[in-house]
Amino acid sequence: MRCPLHHHYDPQKYDHRNEDVVFMRWKEHFLVPDHRVRGISGASFAGFYYICYSKVTGEISGFYYHQSSEKFQELLLAHVEERSFSSFEFR
Repeated sequence: MRCPLHHHYDPQKYDHRNEDVVFMRWKEHFLVPDHRVRGISGASFAGFYYICYSKVTGEISGFYYHQSSEKFQELLLAHVEERSFSSFEFR
């Protein structure tokens, strides 16, 4: 999914409560599972993700931006329904 309104975004008129999409800027602060790691060789935490969340589909799309990074690093996230049964153990 690509954000359907990304070409028409006007911050003066946009109200997320009345739209099907929410625009956000995400910033990475640390790595999971070790929050003490501050860097990875060849990777950058200096930039931002500019994303669009669809309230209708639940999908997230966006791009990573940093002035010295490769252009158009795209992020696409979609829910994948679990196709198995949960298992439980009683003791």
